[in-house]
Amino acid sequence: MKRLQFWLEKFEFTFYFARKREWMLVSEEWKMTYEEMVEAELNSYRIYREACRRLLKAAEEN
Repeated sequence: MKRLQFWLEKFEFTFYFARKREWMLVSEEWKMTYEEMVEAELNSYRIYREACRRLLKAAEEN
């Protein structure tokens, strides 16, 4: 049980650290607000699909 608790705490810390670093990058370098970051995360799947579609189209043309 202690081992499981250790890994859960480690995961929680890693998740928090990654989220904090992502927010620092977005707010300082890209000058985005928190709401804009959340909106971008929600739209990321649509953006990835569009990027893949454009790459496939360019590959077919060449």
